[in-house]
Amino acid sequence: MKKVGYLVFFFIYTVILNAQITGIVKNSDSIPIEYVNVALYSLPDSILKKGTVTDSLGNFTIFENDVENTFLKFSMIGYSPEIVATKPFQTIVLNASSTQLSEITVSAQIIQSFGSKDNLIIPASIKEKSASALSAIGQMPQFRLNVLSNVLETVDNQKIIILINGTNASEQELMSIQPQDVRRIEHYTQPPARYANLNAGAVINVITRTPDASGFSGMINTKNSFTTGYGTNTVNAKWYNEHNQLSLNYFIDYRNLDDNRINQNFEYRLDGMDYKNTYKGLPGSYKGEYHIFRVNYINHRENNYTFSAKTTYRINPGKENHTQETTVIENDNEPIIGEASKLLKSNYNSISTDLYFSKTLPNEQEITANVVGTHFNSTSMNELSRNLPGEQGNYTYINDIKNTSGSVIGEAFYNKQFRKQNFTIGGRYFYKNLKQTYNSGNKYSLSQQKLYAYSGLSGSINKINYNAEIGVEHSIQSISSEESAKQFTVLKPSISASYALSKSSSIRLNSLLQSNTPDISSLTTTPIYLNYKYASIGNSNLKPYYTLYNRLQYQLSLPKFFLSTSARNSYLINPYLITLQDKGTEIIRTWDVKESMSYTALDINSRWTPLEWLTIQPYFSVGYSQFANNDGTSFNDWSKMLSISATFTYKNFKLLSQWGSSYTNLQGDFIEKRMPYYVGELSWTKNQATFALQYIHNPNPIISYSNSNILKFREETIWNNFQNLITVSFVYSFTSEKESSIRENQKMNNQDNDSGLRNEQIAK
Repeated sequence: MKKVGYLVFFFIYTVILNAQITGIVKNSDSIPIEYVNVALYSLPDSILKKGTVTDSLGNFTIFENDVENTFLKFSMIGYSPEIVATKPFQTIVLNASSTQLSEITVSAQIIQSFGSKDNLIIPASIKEKSASALSAIGQMPQFRLNVLSNVLETVDNQKIIILINGTNASEQELMSIQPQDVRRIEHYTQPPARYANLNAGAVINVITRTPDASGFSGMINTKNSFTTGYGTNTVNAKWYNEHNQLSLNYFIDYRNLDDNRINQNFEYRLDGMDYKNTYKGLPGSYKGEYHIFRVNYINHRENNYTFSAKTTYRINPGKENHTQETTVIENDNEPIIGEASKLLKSNYNSISTDLYFSKTLPNEQEITANVVGTHFNSTSMNELSRNLPGEQGNYTYINDIKNTSGSVIGEAFYNKQFRKQNFTIGGRYFYKNLKQTYNSGNKYSLSQQKLYAYSGLSGSINKINYNAEIGVEHSIQSISSEESAKQFTVLKPSISASYALSKSSSIRLNSLLQSNTPDISSLTTTPIYLNYKYASIGNSNLKPYYTLYNRLQYQLSLPKFFLSTSARNSYLINPYLITLQDKGTEIIRTWDVKESMSYTALDINSRWTPLEWLTIQPYFSVGYSQFANNDGTSFNDWSKMLSISATFTYKNFKLLSQWGSSYTNLQGDFIEKRMPYYVGELSWTKNQATFALQYIHNPNPIISYSNSNILKFREETIWNNFQNLITVSFVYSFTSEKESSIRENQKMNNQDNDSGLRNEQIAK
C-alpha cells in the first residue's frame, strides 16, 4: 500500500511538472530581459505548440502537458537566438548580436499593442550611438525631437506628456539618463483618462533599468556654440542603496543673440482713418536663461511601498530689445518715416514641493497618492514706442505686470490587476489663486478650481486589445470683480482598440471626446499693447469646449522597415480661438468663441534601414482645417509638411542629416507658418563618452499673418545668429556600484507650469 502511495505521488508530481515550464532570461550582465519571445516547438517537425514573452523581471511560464520531444527557442532582436531542450525550470543567458544591432525593433514579436498603448524597444544600434535617453527616443519613428528647443513631440507635432517610471518628468530629466538604462517605452497614442484633461496628443512612460548594485552615478550633458551665445547643459548626480536614493540635478538653457530682427506690416481702418504701417527690423538682441534645480529623495521597499519627496526651483529671466525703421501712411498721404523700438523684460521663479506615496496591496492591488504645492512670482515689463517727425502718430505704451500665485494639486488612485484586465479609478483636485498688479495701479485676483474624477478598464479578447475610460471634470472660475463664480462640468469619455492582423502588422482605432479648459493666464484681462491702437487682452468669459477626436492607424513592423499611416479628424464645438475685434478707436486681439472648427489630416511615417550603416526616416502629412464664425462666415486652410532624416554609421561615428519643410497652423484669425530648417550632426561615442559637432540652419523660424478684414497683418521673425549655427557637445556618464539597489516604481506626479504670463508677455 505504501508503494502504491509513492507511485501515485510520483505520477501527480510528474503531471504537475510537465504542465508548467518556467524560467528566467538574462543578458550577459545578469540583467533580466523583458519581452523576449519564448516559443515551444515539437520534434522532429519543428511545429510551434505554444509561446509567450518574458515579464518585467525576465520570467516566463508556459502551460503544456505534453513536453516530450520538444525544445524551447528564445529570440529578441538585438540578441542572438538561443535553442535549448525543454526543462521544468532553467536560466537562459542571451548574448548581444552584432549582426542584428541595426535592425528596427518595432516588430509585433516584441512590440505588443494594448488598445492605445504600444511597448517600444529602442534598438541597440540607436542606444550605442546616442548621448542620452532624450536623443535616443528622438530617433524612434514615433517621435520627433526639436533640436532648437529640445522639446519631444509626436511626428504630427502634438504635445507629449513624459513620464519616467510612471512619474511626470520632462526633456531635461531625459537628458540625464543614459540610453542604455532605458528598458522600454510605453507609448500611449491616446492619453489615458488620468491625463485626458491636460490637452496632450500622446503619453510616453520611459521604463529605466535599475542597476543591481548600490553606489553613486552621475552624468554631464553639454551643448554650447562658439559662434554665438547658445547652450543647453545639465548635470546629474545620484546616490543609492537597497532602500534609499538621493539625486541632485541642475539644468541651464541660455541664449545671448545679437542679430534678431522683426519685420511687420499693419493695414487697418479706425474711426474713418486708413492706416498702413511698415516696420523694417534692425539688429536687435535677446538674452535669456532657464535654470532648474531639483533635489529628490526616495525611500522604497520592494513589493511594499514607495515614498518620494522632491523640491524643484525654476527661474526664467529674459530680455528682448528691438529697433525698427517705420514707414507710416495715413489716408494715402505722403509716407512718414521714423523709428520704433520695443523693450520686453520678463522673469518668473517658482518653487514646488512634491510628496508621493504608493502602497502595494495583496491580490495585485495598489493605491497611490500625490500632493504638490507650487508658488510663482512673475513679472513682465513691455515698453513699446514710435517716434515720427512731428507729434502726430507718436506713442509710448508701458505694460508693467507683477503676478503672485500659489497652487495645490492633490491626486489619488486605486489600481487592480486581473488576469486579462486592468481596472483604475481615481481623482485629482487642483486649486490656483493668482494676484496681479498692472502698471502699479490696477489690482485684481483670479482663482480656479478643478475637480477631476476618472475610471478606466483595459484588457484583451483574443487578438483585440481595448481601453474604455471616462473622466468627469468640474471647474470653478472666480474673479475678484465678479459677484459669483462660474462653474462648468464636462465629460471626457474615450475608447480605443487595436487588432493584430499578423505578427508584423496591426490596426488601431482611437476615439475620444476631449474637453479643453482655459488656463488662468488666458483669463486675465490686462491689456498688452502690440502696436499703435492695437492691443492684446484676455477673456474672463471663456469656458471649456469639447473636441471630438477620431484616428484610424495602420502599422507594419518588419525587421528593417517600419510604416505607419493614419487618418485623423478633430471637430471642435464652440472653441475659443484668436479673434480680432474692431472697438472703434482700437483693434483688440483676444480669444473668442467660434461656432466650430474642424481639422482633417493624413499622415505617412516610415523608417527604413536598407543597409546596415544607413537609416532613412521620411514623414509626410497633409491637412485641411476650417472654422466657422457665429455670423455664418468661415475660413479654411490647407497645410502640408514633409521632413526627412538620414543616419549614417561607421564604427563609433554617426552622421545625422535632417530637413523639415514649412507648415501652417490655423489659430483663428491668425495663421502661424513654421519655416524650413536643416540640422546636421557628426558624433563619436565610446564607452560612456560622446563628442558631437552640430550645424543648425534656421534663420527664419516663424511667419504669422491674419486672415481677417479687420486687420491685414504680417510678421516675420529673423534669427541671423541661426543662419549657420555650430555647436559642440560633450556627454559623459559614470557609475560606481556596490551591492544592492532601490527600484523606482512611481506611478504619478503633478506639476503647475502656469506662471500667469501670456505668450506675448514673455521675452523669447
